[in-house]
Amino acid sequence: MLLCIGLSGCNEERDTSSNPNTTEENRFFGTWYNNSWTITFFSDGTYTESFQADPWEIKDGKLILYSDSSKVSFGLFDYEFSENDSKLTLTQVSNGNITVFIKQ
Repeated sequence: MLLCIGLSGCNEERDTSSNPNTTEENRFFGTWYNNSWTITFFSDGTYTESFQADPWEIKDGKLILYSDSSKVSFGLFDYEFSENDSKLTLTQVSNGNITVFIKQ
């Protein structure tokens, strides 16, 4: 699985005080890797795969990765944390592809 991401900035701070996903989102923060892919999730709602940042969010129990700041959805994923939140399994909803990451 390969993600291409456009460089974008995000200076707006998000108010997470009333967001029920805040705790769940915290589990994603940090860098995750496998043999072919490294992805970093940031608390400002962006992620990077290489040198570029784009938005992400948890919505209706799914991880949504966007391909640019206009929030065009790149991928919708089911996710599962295991091994004390050090392992993240993503299953792409559209095709069932499974990708497993280890937290760095």
